[in-house]
Amino acid sequence: MVKSITSLIFRWRIVLHDIMVIPVAWLGAYWLRYNLEIIPEVFLQGALFALPVVIAVQSVTNIFFGVHRGEWRFVSLPDLNLIFKAVLFGTAAIAFALFLVAERLAYVPRTVIVLYVLILAALMCGSRLFYRLIKERHFSAQSGRKVVILGAGAAGEQLLRDLNRNHLNRYNIVAFLDDDTSKIGRQIHRVPIVASPDVLLDLINRWEIDLVLIAVPSANDKQMQRLVTICERTGKEFKTLPGAHELLTGKAQLGDMREVRIDDLLGRDPVKLDWHRIKHSLCDKTVLVTGAGGSIGSELCRQLASVCSTHIVLFDQSEYNLYRIQEEMTERFPNIKVTPVLGDVCDAAAANHVFEIFKPATVFHAAAYKHVPLLEGQVREAIKNNALGTRIIADLAHKTGVERFVLISTDKAVNPSSLMGACKRVAEIYCQQLASRSDTRLLRFGLVTFLVRLAALCLSFSSKSNKAGRLP
Repeated sequence: MVKSITSLIFRWRIVLHDIMVIPVAWLGAYWLRYNLEIIPEVFLQGALFALPVVIAVQSVTNIFFGVHRGEWRFVSLPDLNLIFKAVLFGTAAIAFALFLVAERLAYVPRTVIVLYVLILAALMCGSRLFYRLIKERHFSAQSGRKVVILGAGAAGEQLLRDLNRNHLNRYNIVAFLDDDTSKIGRQIHRVPIVASPDVLLDLINRWEIDLVLIAVPSANDKQMQRLVTICERTGKEFKTLPGAHELLTGKAQLGDMREVRIDDLLGRDPVKLDWHRIKHSLCDKTVLVTGAGGSIGSELCRQLASVCSTHIVLFDQSEYNLYRIQEEMTERFPNIKVTPVLGDVCDAAAANHVFEIFKPATVFHAAAYKHVPLLEGQVREAIKNNALGTRIIADLAHKTGVERFVLISTDKAVNPSSLMGACKRVAEIYCQQLASRSDTRLLRFGLVTFLVRLAALCLSFSSKSNKAGRLP
């Protein structure tokens, strides 16, 4: 009810238009009834006597049906159908009211009722269609990519000014969309706020929008998820403003649009890493990454190289994967020493040779079989590689005095229901037991995602505790 009243207040122009066309339709029906000639005096007086009743009843009916809520720029068949219903119901109510107050419709010809319906519907529908036609021609004549901005707040207004000032011929800002119903119908620098983001798909289909910009830096995770879902349904390119924290700290400007990141959709604040401490832990030291050619291991190598690791030893049993990550690392990080070692973590002699020759300060153990359905029928290999291989590497880390040993595990090890998860859980338990009697800090990184940069958080622990545990 409150939203309806608010919408009515800010859409008074539409309501006023619909009220003004009612007497035009009513008197026009009389005029047309008498062949566009002078209306007889007695019938003209009857028409004027009934006019207040007609205006009042029809206006209340229009408001009841919500005719004023329809956006003229997006008027379509459902909107026109609603207008016809409002006119028909209003006319029936008018006829009933006049039957009671005007001596059974005295001096109201029956044809006037029919003509009134046709004329009023034509005026209400025609004005809306004409307005839409004019607006569509106006926007189609402008150059640049057609853009819709989600969010009509301060950030949206500043974004519009920035685009108009710096990219005048590149972007054509068509409209704003905002969930605040009190803003709908207003304009920001002559760009209208037309509706809520829920109509985005319809708007894109009508106006052939090229780009959607999300200008809600203060949105929480649920709000951002909703907006991203709406944008994804359109299949069009969409970008977002930097978050409020980035804007306040000066790390980004309002015009710096970017792709939506996973941080924008998280149900919690992202983990903040102590990069200074991480760099201090890695600089001028050797880091060993087992399974370096895999999807997790290769990404981990890239992140390690970006934070000042002096020497990275790549250990993998796949010749092709090892060659590929070595070539990439050499090309992207020419200042980092990269040493590829072809070998199997289950080969204790080969692994021991690596530890003795390179003496790593930190070991990231990412070597593991991870495909759950495949491993269900490969019990021996799963246990050998995921459990026994981990034991060999962990024992060598303990034996050679490695500072930190990080086990890259999986969430499937929590109450495991698969062979793969069970093997990783066994590896975790072994590392926990070893941690209780080792000077090496054995850590377990459990939420394995492709963004294994978070694994580096393990290196920022300042505690001297050597017990393995789960990261939050």
